[in-house]
Amino acid sequence: MHRLHPASEFVKLFPSEEIPRIIQNILQGCKTLKREIPAELENQLTSRLFRKLISFPDYRIGPLTVVPQWESSIINFSKDEAQIKGRADILFIFPGGGLETYFLVEAKRLFVTSKNGKISSLTGKYIDDGMMRFAVGQYASKMTSGAMLGYVFDKHIDDAIIALSAAINKKSKSLNIIENGEWQKSSLPVSPQVNETRHEFSQGKFTIYHILTQV
Repeated sequence: MHRLHPASEFVKLFPSEEIPRIIQNILQGCKTLKREIPAELENQLTSRLFRKLISFPDYRIGPLTVVPQWESSIINFSKDEAQIKGRADILFIFPGGGLETYFLVEAKRLFVTSKNGKISSLTGKYIDDGMMRFAVGQYASKMTSGAMLGYVFDKHIDDAIIALSAAINKKSKSLNIIENGEWQKSSLPVSPQVNETRHEFSQGKFTIYHILTQV
């Protein structure tokens, strides 16, 4: 008689040593990534970034594979028992890990000027429609890290970092940020340096890397 194994026994962690290389490649791809229209949507920007990434040797010859527009859904048993659905922007897959072993990047716009000339920070969407998808287990529910990519439009990137980090710290409880895990410079060996926040999710400790780029 075969013994039933918990699902977690079949899930491997994404190799952490690959993460700096992935983030460095994203930073490299973002160097020449610029909006084509004033309030361009993140999907168009991410599509162009993806086309840049797949030209890099790491993804042309492997072993890493990069996949765009990955669909995910989870039942959120809140008071209205609504079903949360989302489409993650970029997925990095390492061979042999299975479908649930990946490094996921979710992209959001920040500080976009509307048609009436008002700048919207969009930090709320970055948190609620981005980071919270990691927090509720919709994204990377069996992994220990993921990344947010912020496209900064009409604000200096240093000012955007100050505003975004303050907004995240205000929601530290709902994001389950652990003690000393607030917004801070990451120790990842990448250039330019990125930021990170550290959380306690259902699977344990989880790090979200924050990559901001001016478009």
